[in-house]
Amino acid sequence: MSEFVSAWLPQIILGAFAVIVALLIAGIIRALGSSKRRRQALRDWAFRHGFEYAEGPMPADQLAPIPPFQPGDTIVRAEARNITRGSHGAYVTIFDVAQTKLERRSHRTFEQTDTKTCALFSMPETLPRFEFSAIFAGDETTLEGKMLAGAMKMAAGLAPEHGELIPFADRPGFLLRALEDAPRVKELFRDIHFFDDKQSWQVNSYGKWLAVLASRPFLVQPENYDSFVEMAAKIYDHFRHSSS
Repeated sequence: MSEFVSAWLPQIILGAFAVIVALLIAGIIRALGSSKRRRQALRDWAFRHGFEYAEGPMPADQLAPIPPFQPGDTIVRAEARNITRGSHGAYVTIFDVAQTKLERRSHRTFEQTDTKTCALFSMPETLPRFEFSAIFAGDETTLEGKMLAGAMKMAAGLAPEHGELIPFADRPGFLLRALEDAPRVKELFRDIHFFDDKQSWQVNSYGKWLAVLASRPFLVQPENYDSFVEMAAKIYDHFRHSSS
């Protein structure tokens, strides 16, 4: 048996390599096909709703000159794809943003790209800058709530340059970081229960721009675009009225 394996070892290795290559190619083909179908579905969605559609890619900072869309020390590039623009209660730009960052591990640097669907609004009034995530809507009586409350206490010791962490007594899973004017940010979130039904949503303010993202899943599928845009418009409307 060992003689047989030795004799055929090169062919076995080549065969295994060929199978791996074939699987990789098949995976790439499936991914390309899925991406093409998604583009077509989003184009159709935009047409049905009277939105403009552009496939991209284009530099994301052409849509809004905000830090997550601009290359810097850690962000290598940020590209916008599947860009739809139109009015849905408010004028909104919806797109997939592919953000490539530098990740450092074991003294080596890698590029890591994450893609998220973003709803971008232009605010009628300038808001203070903040970053908010509704990770979990429960309170501290649950195990998850206790764990998140502990994590919040640890995060409170971050350096001031990372902004001021604003805790909510009955919502340990709501993470709010004020990057400027913390008292005004607190006032914007005085009705924190508005977010009780918006678990897994992210809201980031950059002055005149409000970016709304769903973090589960990061990439919103076309069949869920109606509910995504409706919820994003409600969040925009909440801050539009809160700022006045």
